Amino acid sequence: FFVFSITGENVLHIAIVNEEPATVKFLLDAGVDFTQRCCGKFFCPEDQKSSRVDNVTKECPDVSVPTDYEGYCYFGEYPLSFAAVLQQEESVRLLIAKGADRNCQDSNGNTALHMCVIYNRIPMVDLLYELGASLDIKNRQGLTPLTLAAVKAHKDMFDHILQKTRTIYWQYGNVTCAGYPLDDIDTIGKDGSLNDTSALSIIVRGESAGHLDMMDGLIVQLLNEKWRTFIKF
Repeated sequence: FFVFSITGENVLHIAIVNEEPATVKFLLDAGVDFTQRCCGKFFCPEDQKSSRVDNVTKECPDVSVPTDYEGYCYFGEYPLSFAAVLQQEESVRLLIAKGADRNCQDSNGNTALHMCVIYNRIPMVDLLYELGASLDIKNRQGLTPLTLAAVKAHKDMFDHILQKTRTIYWQYGNVTCAGYPLDDIDTIGKDGSLNDTSALSIIVRGESAGHLDMMDGLIVQLLNEKWRTFIKF
């Protein structure tokens, strides 16, 4: 199947949007190409529509890198991302069972996990992670799903992903001793350079009330530790 609608989606996208998992299964069994992206400005973030140029000589269109990812129908281009954003669990499982890439990246470098962060779909993050999707992939702005949650000031999502990345050393009753990988959290990278796309940098510099709400837990602990180590006399 290589038929696209007037808006740039194929039959598989349409079946997912219409919440028809039986049709999705039929199409997959019939050999529909689940790697096809939707195309055209209709499925683009609003602030990228004026810069988007579709080029027949390459798979990805040319779009400006800066974006807030806000769009009426920006669902991540691939059928898997569509299914995840639209919370079609059965379709997600069908696509992955057929071999869909769990970490396929759209024109903005966003995976299905990134898209779930944008739309705040915590249950779908759990499902994709359970099915093998990676939380370590960065998009074109250098953001992982965790740091993208910081950009969007989605506190519950940020905390949820943070818990998935931790390593628990021991638990006793309600007390847990755990370690967190600081690659995406701390302002200082492994090589000693400043990491402007770290969660801490994003949250501290954030201008929304949502970013202020994120100033708790691990973020505050990290700030206090930095104060004691590098500033306090």
